[in-house]
Amino acid sequence: MNEKVPYIDGSQDTVWEHIKMGLEASSMVINERGLATIPKGVGDWMDEFTKISKDGKAESTMLAAEMAYILKGFSEIAEKVGKKEDSARWMTLYHKIEKGINDYAWDGEWYTRAFSDRTSPPQPVGSSKNEEGKIYLNGQSWPIIAGVAPLDRKNKALDAIDKYLTSDYGALVFWPSYNKFVDYIGTQSIYSPGFRNANIYFRPAGWAVMAAAMGGRADLANKLYNSTSLSERSKDINRYLLEPYAYPENYIGPDHARAGEGQFHWCFGEGTGWMWYSYVSYILGVRASLDGLTIAPMIPKDWDGYEVKKPFRGAIYEIKVKNPNHQSQELNG
Repeated sequence: MNEKVPYIDGSQDTVWEHIKMGLEASSMVINERGLATIPKGVGDWMDEFTKISKDGKAESTMLAAEMAYILKGFSEIAEKVGKKEDSARWMTLYHKIEKGINDYAWDGEWYTRAFSDRTSPPQPVGSSKNEEGKIYLNGQSWPIIAGVAPLDRKNKALDAIDKYLTSDYGALVFWPSYNKFVDYIGTQSIYSPGFRNANIYFRPAGWAVMAAAMGGRADLANKLYNSTSLSERSKDINRYLLEPYAYPENYIGPDHARAGEGQFHWCFGEGTGWMWYSYVSYILGVRASLDGLTIAPMIPKDWDGYEVKKPFRGAIYEIKVKNPNHQSQELNG
């Protein structure tokens, strides 16, 4: 952390100061309500929210939760390396976001995805108040991943994913599809139902697998992974219609006549990374932590066991998990 590295202007500072500067700049998006503002004329992860932010005051639950996740992680690192003031400051902002998400974004059965600034009061997006686009996958997974969802809300959010966002072709990015242009949404609402509109993207699918595992829901985690995975979809090659060995950007959703077809193939950053990470780290349950290597299986009940070879901090671990009682996870959860 004390190694000095350059900035683009030729000056230099320690790795730690680079981290601090990045976090301070990123934290500027958090408003007085503890939610993240969306820049004028663009979206957040959902870049086709082209009309959601007229004046740069629209709010994103997803971005706020991602910011909380990053703050908490670096706060833990700061504590480890003796940067207690930095750790305390970041956790203070973390708790502000935690309060904001639960005070303003909780809709009763799931979390609202965002708030458009085109109306007063702000128009919710991904809410039971919406006719279409009532619930968004990223609005549920990220509060769980960030650790800001209390236990009862975590369970309700996962129940809502299971009830509304699962399909034969994978985890839907939102539901139901838009059937007409929505002026506080923008481009996302103009596609044909199912065609980039209530379809399946793999980054959100991977995040949902992680959230389900974090919530102790092994059956849901495996259901979400298996339905979305390339190995499952490519079994129906006449429907999938692309190479069976590379993830596309998305699958067409169930509201379209071409449901299950892959689109825009060879998008490795879209599917391969997060689907692989969610599987190895949260279903096989082998993942790095600050304190060491965590092994927390969330596997199908019918598995007899599995083996993993894991390079980690200068060593190679050969891990064998046996499942004679055919359970999905350790009894202590």
